This record gives sequence, C-alpha cells and structure tokens, in this order.
Amino acid sequence: MWQQAFARLQEVVVEEGLPWRAEVIKIRDQADSYRHKFVGLPTIRVDGCDVDADAWPRTDYEFGCRSYQDEGKIFGLPSKEMLRS
Repeated sequence: MWQQAFARLQEVVVEEGLPWRAEVIKIRDQADSYRHKFVGLPTIRVDGCDVDADAWPRTDYEFGCRSYQDEGKIFGLPSKEMLRS
C-alpha cells in the first residue's frame, strides 16, 4: 500500500511542479510505531505534519493499516486534494 501512496504523492508533486525530497521509513513493529508516532500505513507527512489534519492529535500509534476519509467516504490512500492542501 505504501507504494501506491508514494506514487500518488509523486504525481501531485510533479503536477504542482514542486521541488521535493522524500524519505521512506520502514516500521517493523509496535515499538517503531511509537518511536516514529506512526498512526498506520500509509502515513505521509510534509515538513513533519501528517497530510490528514484529523490525525494530528492522535496518540494511538499503530503497527497496521489506516484509512482516510474524504467527502464521507473511506479510502486506503490520501486523496490528491488532501496531499495538495
């Protein structure tokens, strides 16, 4: 799933003509989840902030999957609009 999220992020960056650098962090277990404040796969952060503002106050760090809500629907990836904002 992270590969699809990364590809979507790359599409948005190219469409917007933005310079960028990405770092992929492998989360191996629950301890890694806490260490990196990881709220589930896939997580994308820009300048340290999760692209989903609803995740900012979360402290339920997970070694597992997450979902994103957009217009009342649930998806496994953040939308392009979420990534742009």
